[in-house]
Amino acid sequence: MLEFKDRVISDELIRETPKQLILDLLANYEWFTTARVVREYQNSTHDPRLEIVRASRGISSLSSEEIDLSALMTVTKEDVIDKFLNDGNFKIIADDSLPEREIVIEPALEEEDDIVSEALAEIYYSQGLFKQSIDIYRKLSLLNPEKITYFARIIDKIENK
Repeated sequence: MLEFKDRVISDELIRETPKQLILDLLANYEWFTTARVVREYQNSTHDPRLEIVRASRGISSLSSEEIDLSALMTVTKEDVIDKFLNDGNFKIIADDSLPEREIVIEPALEEEDDIVSEALAEIYYSQGLFKQSIDIYRKLSLLNPEKITYFARIIDKIENK
C-alpha cells in the first residue's frame, strides 16, 4: 500500500503506475475507490461502481478538463469595465485650461441697451447695422428661450446675407 501511495502524486505518475499494480490492488481491496479512479483514468473507461461514490466524493481531479491558463490571465474589455465600476471613483475632471470663448448663460445688458425688442432689431437691420441687429436677436433669444429657434433662423439669414 505504501508503494502505491508514494507513486500516485501527479498525472504523469498515474500514467506511469503499472496497470498490474492497480489490478492487484483492486483484486485485494474492491472498495479501494482511488485505485478504481486511477484505473478509469488509465484505461479511459467508465467504472459503474464509481457512480455510487461520485455524488458524495465530488468529481475526481483526474477526470477534470485542463484549464487554459492564458485565457484566465487575459484581461477582456468587460474586465476593464467591471474594474472601473467596482473602483467607485466616478469623477470626471475637466481640463484645467480655460475655454476658448466665454459661455453666456444670461443676457448681458449694458446700461445703454436697456431697451431690447424685435422692433429695435428690425430697425437696425433696415439701417444696415447688421451686427447690432444680430446682438439684439441674441439677447432676445436669451430672454425668450421658447423662441430660440425662431431667433436663430433670423440670425442665420442676417449672417448669410
